Amino acid sequence: MRALITLSLLFASSAAAAQTPPPAATCNIRSPGLNFGIYSALDQAPGTALGRIDLSCLPLVATAGVRVSLSSGSSAQPLDRAMTNGDATLRYNLFADPGHHLVLGDGSNGTVEPVQLTRGLGRASFRVYGVIWPRQAVPAGDYSDTVRIDVEF
Repeated sequence: MRALITLSLLFASSAAAAQTPPPAATCNIRSPGLNFGIYSALDQAPGTALGRIDLSCLPLVATAGVRVSLSSGSSAQPLDRAMTNGDATLRYNLFADPGHHLVLGDGSNGTVEPVQLTRGLGRASFRVYGVIWPRQAVPAGDYSDTVRIDVEF
């Protein structure tokens, strides 16, 4: 059985309130998302995809820096994300490392934040390593999930 698998990332940003009004800042996020290609339940190895997220904040964010986090997607479980096609689900996850040990998230419940920009740094780029777990019996079709990227400054 083969299914075309895609994962899309939705971009959102939120600003944290400050006690004194800092200079206006803007953060832009850019990522093409991830595409796992064709998935087969007969494959012994996990399906993988490599993505990238680029962040640019201008003017340079003062003192507190910038915090970036990823939502858990539709599953509400960052350690066990799922793409859907109707009622069918396909388990996957997003990692900060090529060895697939550091689950990307918001820094809680065993996840890590992808990047934090400190004072004076206005740009960051990081890789996202996607994995679909092997041997999942799912109907053929297009599977997707939306993972929100939050930027707090």
